[in-house]
Amino acid sequence: MANSGTVLTWADVWHVLRELPGTEEGRLHDIPAVRVRGKLVAYLVRLATVRPDELRELLTDAWRLVAPKRLVRELDGRASSG
Repeated sequence: MANSGTVLTWADVWHVLRELPGTEEGRLHDIPAVRVRGKLVAYLVRLATVRPDELRELLTDAWRLVAPKRLVRELDGRASSG
């Protein structure tokens, strides 16, 4: 991910989201989009002002809103074991 002081990009967004279970990169109306089991991960972030740690938290929270409970448990299991 980009270092502090650098504006984050779509690549940084995808870097965070691709680590979450069940995510798929795609397009929605010709813009990059991410889905979890077919559901759109919706987020609105000003990449020019958000810090990398904030981005990770915001995107993970958005993912949790649409991810199936089984995938949320899988992610939580990773966090508690590692």
